[in-house]
Amino acid sequence: MKTIYKAAVVLGSAALLAACSPGMYTGGGWAESAGAVDQKASFSFSVESCSAGYMGHFSLNDEGWDIPVEISGHVLDFGELGDFGDNCNFYALLEYSSANPDYPGEGHAVVCFGNDSEAAQASMHGNIWVTVQSGPFEAYENYGPIYSSIQSHQCDT
Repeated sequence: MKTIYKAAVVLGSAALLAACSPGMYTGGGWAESAGAVDQKASFSFSVESCSAGYMGHFSLNDEGWDIPVEISGHVLDFGELGDFGDNCNFYALLEYSSANPDYPGEGHAVVCFGNDSEAAQASMHGNIWVTVQSGPFEAYENYGPIYSSIQSHQCDT
């Protein structure tokens, strides 16, 4: 089932990105840890699709998981509302490198920022979904409310 999900994510991401409208998002903050209730997972990001391609960076640190997750990566693909799922305001498919020296390597992950309800879709504060698809943290998944500063920016014309 996981393999089917991963394939659908990669293929769906590639097919839907052509319709993505220009935009920029920046921010950082924290969510509950995927492993320990009293721990936090901190993240920061910058994503844009103002020119012909996609640019951006994402980092996540979750010390509360079984293996401390420390990833940093660049954005391969970017999509907005509805491209990845009904609950995503925007998402990024990224290639990451492990910053944990005990678990070196590279992999791919999907990060979705959004909300659970249609009424809350207009809000930039809501939930984060992180799914690591491959690499040293392949089994890592996190979902929950985010406590952060997320900003939407217009592209320079």
